[in-house]
Amino acid sequence: MDRRAIVVAMGMLVFAPLTAQAGSRGLSLRIDDGVGTPIAAVGNDKRYVDELDIVANAATPDDQGITPLTTSGDLADLDWTGVELVDEEWRPDGAGTFTRQRFYRNARWMENPGLFVVYPVDAHGHPLPALPYLVNSGTDNLWSAFDSMFVRRFVARQTTSGCAAVDDCSGATGHVAQALVQLRQAQYPGIGDRRLPHGTKALRVFWTADPCHLRDIPVSSAAVGEVGYGFGVELEAATPPGNGQFYVPGEAITFALAFTDGAGNRLDDDGALPTYADFLDHGTASGLRYFDAGLNPTLFYALKHREGNLLLAMGGPSDAIGVTDYTVPLGDFFLPEVPVAFAAEHGFSAVVAGVPPLAVILGGLFDPTVWNAPVSDEVVLHVPADALPGTYVVAIKARRDFAGEATNTGDVLRIQVGTTEETSWAPTTGGCNGCHSGTAALGNILHGMGDRESCLAACHSAALGNEPDGALDYRIHFIHSRSDRYPADPYDCTVCHAEQPDDAPKGYPGLGWPFE
Repeated sequence: MDRRAIVVAMGMLVFAPLTAQAGSRGLSLRIDDGVGTPIAAVGNDKRYVDELDIVANAATPDDQGITPLTTSGDLADLDWTGVELVDEEWRPDGAGTFTRQRFYRNARWMENPGLFVVYPVDAHGHPLPALPYLVNSGTDNLWSAFDSMFVRRFVARQTTSGCAAVDDCSGATGHVAQALVQLRQAQYPGIGDRRLPHGTKALRVFWTADPCHLRDIPVSSAAVGEVGYGFGVELEAATPPGNGQFYVPGEAITFALAFTDGAGNRLDDDGALPTYADFLDHGTASGLRYFDAGLNPTLFYALKHREGNLLLAMGGPSDAIGVTDYTVPLGDFFLPEVPVAFAAEHGFSAVVAGVPPLAVILGGLFDPTVWNAPVSDEVVLHVPADALPGTYVVAIKARRDFAGEATNTGDVLRIQVGTTEETSWAPTTGGCNGCHSGTAALGNILHGMGDRESCLAACHSAALGNEPDGALDYRIHFIHSRSDRYPADPYDCTVCHAEQPDDAPKGYPGLGWPFE
């Protein structure tokens, strides 16, 4: 590797523009057990590194904790000094048993600063004459303007399945340990964005924390097709109110979903989306992602940003929506629409539906032919029978992985139920923009949606039977209390809350599952 090229590229960190130029594409790079996920690059757009995940896995029949990661495998040569257990959670798996996850932090490689150098190589593995991409990972304990990425999560976890009960994994035989290097959300995408040189056959990743181990991500060229980079989602109520003014409880509404690339080209074919079987067979040609059962994402700690659940939610009235204490039973996921809030109990109503339908995704576990069911770009939701009058929020979230670029986005619309008089949400929290601004704004990170009200429309108003951290308050508390890069006191409620909350802050250390 040419040291002079690295020096020149570091100079670009100072003098290059801070925002991505038109046509620049974020690279989503993933390496599992030393094997890079291939990229079939389309066209010759400029590119920058936007996601970088390196994952090492070790499965054992007996409980060895994360020791196998430290003795063998792709990340064994890292400095594991100081690693310790910091968190533990239990989740019902729907089969009468439980899954335990243990999370580990504070190893030197997890804490210390580092630099990733990503550079193109030819078919013989020789570096090409081009400036490398430089990714400054920063440190675990300080979020800095000098960091290349807004999010840094260097952790390890052990997942144990088949536990007979909470605190009883004595008979479990499924133990998987993972070490996870996770960087995402480029703070300065315009710094060092460049085209891959002709003849690029791989992107080689050098990491200062593991200098003797180079990792390659295969790169090939794909022809420009009918759809290109970028991702957009448009949500439309295709069914007008029956009375011409507003919808009424029990009324069926067909919502039309339009998935497009950045130029507005439709990703679907005459209203037909890929089947779930298509997705399971190495993904979809358009890059549209569905629920991935093999990913095992976990809040804060593991690969949550790569989750591809495509969900449509409706909840209201908007002046009453919020977080509830309700837990959605696992069996309800087989319903055409999953109720997640009830007016009599929670003061508002909410329902969620999946694309493909959740009943299809789960039903295929018992009969795989179900996964071949056609998937439409229209979804029918019924206004809940107990719906109170007011403005209802309808929201969709989606993810696309296309030709090396990963994009999360969504759309929100509002409809009237039971009245023409609009209601509005009055938030009791704020101050998010103090940290979440620029490329790290709420409209860019994770779901790619900046409408906070839509989070409470249904998807994050309740816990799930297999995901007790589903409620929004739990998630926000969990993330900010675990992050050592959060530049404020996580126990000072006034940083985010307009008034001191009365309830115990779910999601903080010691307040995990089961909730009391």
